[in-house]
Amino acid sequence: KWTNGVGALFFLLLHHYHLMNIIYRTDTAYTETASGAMGTFAWTSDVWLLVNLDCYGIQTFSNKMILQSLGPMFIVAAYAVVWSTSQLIGWRRPTLAMEINRTISGFLSVILLFFTGIVDMALTVFKCATNPNGQHTLVSDRSILCFEGGWSRLLAVGVASVLVWCVGVMLIFMYAVWTAPAKFHQKNIQARWKFLFIRYRPDVHF
Repeated sequence: KWTNGVGALFFLLLHHYHLMNIIYRTDTAYTETASGAMGTFAWTSDVWLLVNLDCYGIQTFSNKMILQSLGPMFIVAAYAVVWSTSQLIGWRRPTLAMEINRTISGFLSVILLFFTGIVDMALTVFKCATNPNGQHTLVSDRSILCFEGGWSRLLAVGVASVLVWCVGVMLIFMYAVWTAPAKFHQKNIQARWKFLFIRYRPDVHF
């Protein structure tokens, strides 16, 4: 289907700008034009940039990082609320009830779409850089000294984010790939993991 091609193209473009923004945040000098272009697409790595968090009283780096770490949980909550509501409505109008496997596929496809940004966020606390005075500070906030008080408090958030959003999600995807050959003939398995295999064709090597 042509829609699958469009979806794959959007997926590649999004990941392209994910990676470009990660590179942009390294200690490298860029031209004004390049900086402007990267600033335009910065939201691809951090969707919270679309919201002015300062207006909601979330001003410190620590609070913003905690909110970023909980970001995927808001997606979980949104899908859970919509699915539960559809089940209630489905009692009267069964055609409006969301199918659980397609709902799971939709949620995990969103996670896969923004996975590069999620991993980048989870590893934020581990990205330290050396300053001319010999001290190590966070790349994302130079006011925070690495391996000291403020950084140590953020370490728990970073470790939890890595375990849940990096290791946990990767284990889920690995389980799906490992068990697919034996179970993919089942309709519910096809619906649940469609997002993971739809981009691949058995007649090519990429």
